[in-house]
Amino acid sequence: MYELTVKVKNEEALYNNFDASGTSLSNDLTEYLYEQLGNRELGEKLRIIFNCNSQIDEDRLNKAFNNFFDSWNKSTQKQIKTERATSLYLLLVGVVFVVAGIVLESHINTVIATIISTVGSFSIWEAANIWIKVLPNLKIKSRIAKYLKDYELVITNK
Repeated sequence: MYELTVKVKNEEALYNNFDASGTSLSNDLTEYLYEQLGNRELGEKLRIIFNCNSQIDEDRLNKAFNNFFDSWNKSTQKQIKTERATSLYLLLVGVVFVVAGIVLESHINTVIATIISTVGSFSIWEAANIWIKVLPNLKIKSRIAKYLKDYELVITNK
């Protein structure tokens, strides 16, 4: 079990002041969570312990955490869709430029045709980079977000 301890001096510091519903975690807390959760083993259960000086509304905090993990998952899914669309666009543009360079080589200056083909090659390479590096990382991030839904909140008062 991975335990993450959060020291709370004031309950309002946990929440984003600009959120009308009052169930959005503060930016400082979300940054801390992202940083700390990166150290957690995949599949390891998560326990978040809040050490508080005063009483905390546990239902509000649970709702805020559910919203946080849901938005993390939705954001990751959106990034995956965006990166897939970008990679397909880059691939199509790259193929068009490579084919154009090959076809135009006999009709225009060889240097210009080579430049056109090279631009196409770079575009294809960028698409491949997304498939090889970016999408797998985003899929891992998405899996982590799903595993994090199974967490335990513990509130202790000092």
